[in-house]
Amino acid sequence: MLEGKRGALEIFEGILANLSGGPLRKARLTHRANLDSRLATKHIGTLIELGLVTKLAREGSYFIATGKGRDFLEQYYELVKLVNRNRTVIIDQIRIFRIQKMKMRLHLPHFMPVLWV
Repeated sequence: MLEGKRGALEIFEGILANLSGGPLRKARLTHRANLDSRLATKHIGTLIELGLVTKLAREGSYFIATGKGRDFLEQYYELVKLVNRNRTVIIDQIRIFRIQKMKMRLHLPHFMPVLWV
């Protein structure tokens, strides 16, 4: 998705996406979501407080995404699609602007195609 450090939403997505497939122990979840133990504990705690994840009453620390957590994940994916779609439109508009600017510098007619960008 984005480059650089992940924000809380990307980390939540990683945790919820892994837990949507079924219950996982904290160690397995930490590995799959690419988190260190400290961050995993912090973010899992937040997700439990929000009602998006629950801890199962089994031996060990098993966690699973709740229905609310799966709904959040679906809405998150819809938002990402919307942002990416708008981003593509904006990038296309920037390209058109740059082409027009280049034509003005080169004194080319606006109808003449430019083969490089």
